[in-house]
Amino acid sequence: MIKEFCKFFELKDSVRVIDNFTLYEKEFSSSVKQSLNSQFNSDQYESFKSKMSEYEYDWTFEIDELNYSVDQNSFKEIDFLDIKDGEEITISLKIFKKGKKVVVFDDAKFYEYLDSENLNSLLLQFKGKSDGIIFYQPNCAFKSSNHFLGFNQDLKNVKDDDTIISSQCTFNNFSDFKFTPDEFYLLDNPIDNPLLLLFEKLHFIFLIIYMFDGTEIIKNQFKTKLNGYITLKHELNFKELDISSVKVYRNIYRWIYSEANKIEDKVGITRNILSMYLNQQDLNIEMDAYSSILSANETYIKGNINKYIEIRNKVHGQLEQLSDRVNKTLDAFYNNFQKSIFVFISFYLSIFVIRTYAKIDVTVIFSKQLTYMAIALLGLSLVFMIFSNWILNLEKKRIESKYEDVKERAKDILVSQDIDKLLNGDKEFNSEKKFLNKRRWLYIVLWLITIATFLTVLIYTSEHI
Repeated sequence: MIKEFCKFFELKDSVRVIDNFTLYEKEFSSSVKQSLNSQFNSDQYESFKSKMSEYEYDWTFEIDELNYSVDQNSFKEIDFLDIKDGEEITISLKIFKKGKKVVVFDDAKFYEYLDSENLNSLLLQFKGKSDGIIFYQPNCAFKSSNHFLGFNQDLKNVKDDDTIISSQCTFNNFSDFKFTPDEFYLLDNPIDNPLLLLFEKLHFIFLIIYMFDGTEIIKNQFKTKLNGYITLKHELNFKELDISSVKVYRNIYRWIYSEANKIEDKVGITRNILSMYLNQQDLNIEMDAYSSILSANETYIKGNINKYIEIRNKVHGQLEQLSDRVNKTLDAFYNNFQKSIFVFISFYLSIFVIRTYAKIDVTVIFSKQLTYMAIALLGLSLVFMIFSNWILNLEKKRIESKYEDVKERAKDILVSQDIDKLLNGDKEFNSEKKFLNKRRWLYIVLWLITIATFLTVLIYTSEHI
């Protein structure tokens, strides 16, 4: 593309060639050769303009000595009136890259630029492309893309995922670089391309960020901290970063973040196993590490299942105890009722027997003093009923409080949905409370009827009421 445009001007000496994310500039000296130079006409201009328009780039083409300048907006013929063949001129072509498309016009110079930048500055370039970035490298046939990054291919319309970094991972630069590992993953680097290698290294960096306890980027240094069975710290140079284990880490990352509700547990398991496989020099691990992590997870699950079953059984046991307490509370209330009635019946029978054996007229059983005593006993029975009901309410509140405590303790290992399922949405407990209230009111009604019955008997057997 650039060669086609500049072929009408023979290269004498190269002054400057720049190719980076935002600018391509080619400046060189040439000798005037009107027969060749004059072939640069409106057709050539329109052809180049059309290609730049595809990328939505602005550009300028200048020849200082001829005071000649054209850009994407206008064209004019080169005027050679005041210059002769053989005279030296300086040619300058500038292309201003903008938007999400980054065309690599000069592979060597672009790679040189990448090599001159540090990790932090490169990530800042990607940060500036919030809508994504597509690299076009005309000399490379490889094509691939995701929702954020493309290589010779348009971006995908659908975002692959919405991965959120684990709360256990502290990345000190997260406010600046809120990337995910998937945003830098295309495919493996099948052609040993330096640009694709850069993507792979950035992908590796963020795989580590999404697993390790602490990470930080300072210029070209990548600092990591892993707490497992032992604590490991690394300070690695980005240019020398060994990413030979990227596939293993990618498998681990996908496993960790495959289930949102299990991420934190999986991160903890991963760190413990990685601490046994890593050394102090680099982040290389064998594929065995991934297998060990899966095995450790199975062991963890089995252990948790046993604990889970134990907790469920314990919860069931505590619920049975609460049910027993409800029944005992009701039995105590009923016993109080029985005792109260037994006292009054005993009182009546004693008076009747005594008056019979004493051969006293039994048509009027209760004297004035006995009548007052009977009324007092009925009053005490009523007070005792109210007191027993108050005690029953206190016990009911205590049972409700104990029930809430059981639910809270279950949350140590069970999720809320599981607790609701285990407790049947409080249905069983509410049924117990309903049963308690129903029996309590039945006893109260029976108690009141009994008191009313004894009072009626007292009225008919005493002349003092």
